[in-house]
Amino acid sequence: QPSVFDDNCRAEQIDFIDALRNAVALQPLNRFKRCYLLIDSSTVGCGIVVCQSSEDVDDDDKFTKRELAYINKNQSSNLRPVFFLSYTSGKAQKHFSSCDIELAGLQRCLIFLQTLGIRNEFTIFSDNLYCVAFNNLNLGSNRLRRIIAYLMRFRFKVVYLPGKNH
Repeated sequence: QPSVFDDNCRAEQIDFIDALRNAVALQPLNRFKRCYLLIDSSTVGCGIVVCQSSEDVDDDDKFTKRELAYINKNQSSNLRPVFFLSYTSGKAQKHFSSCDIELAGLQRCLIFLQTLGIRNEFTIFSDNLYCVAFNNLNLGSNRLRRIIAYLMRFRFKVVYLPGKNH
């Protein structure tokens, strides 16, 4: 069934445009700071937001409650968006498992941010519990093996956020 751009879609588009116009503008990407990736995928598509700290302090290795509060409750924080990425899933991805879809979305983002990702350690927020321990998964499919082999090049940790907080 083809997609139809109806009044509901138009209202969502207007809300999104207003939110972008009224929000803090995107910050320039600083390749020396830690990145935080918020990823959410489904059989329809994938959306990723890359955030960085707006403060001029060095990021340490611990994930602080302050950043988690920003994600959970959208309270004011020092995290600011620097990059958005979204794409629509293809026909083949409609049959992927939820873990495959989420990891494929992460892989697509890291392909785009490859030079930054190889140099820096980053934190990923996902609402898929399997992604938290993806390196311990029983690798059943060759597709999942290829995705995980690609992801192993990067230094990151995955933080699980339940879907209602994500």
